Amino acid sequence: MRFPLDAALLAATLSAVTACGRKKRRFDLGKKNARVRVVNGSSNSGTFDLYLTAVGSDLASASPVLSSVSYEGMSPASGIDSYTISAGTYQLTITAGGTKTVLFNGTLVAKNDDDLLLVTLPKSSAVGDIKVLDIPSDTSQSNFELPN
Repeated sequence: MRFPLDAALLAATLSAVTACGRKKRRFDLGKKNARVRVVNGSSNSGTFDLYLTAVGSDLASASPVLSSVSYEGMSPASGIDSYTISAGTYQLTITAGGTKTVLFNGTLVAKNDDDLLLVTLPKSSAVGDIKVLDIPSDTSQSNFELPN
């Protein structure tokens, strides 16, 4: 089932993405790290928290790495460096803000020196039914949807 794209939603999301300053900045990450930033473009999710844990980890004892990301908002905020993680494979979980109610659960692969921009969008009109797009800063790569 295809979900019609709302022009206002698209404009708001693109505005937030543009505010991120998607210029590929080369920080010395030790070549074994990556950076992550998220934009909440899903009008049906409300505020959410983002967790990056070891694959198969129990979410019950985990703390979010990016929290309280409101609709049309980004985390970390514009002007603040992205969240730095070690290169590797992570369980990416997005929950309703302040809860452990899972909205999205998938796998994220972060490679050395990656600059990852994750954008959430509605998957359907149902509350909390979202998808996550990975928008690479490297123009030679295509955007892709992370499997849920």
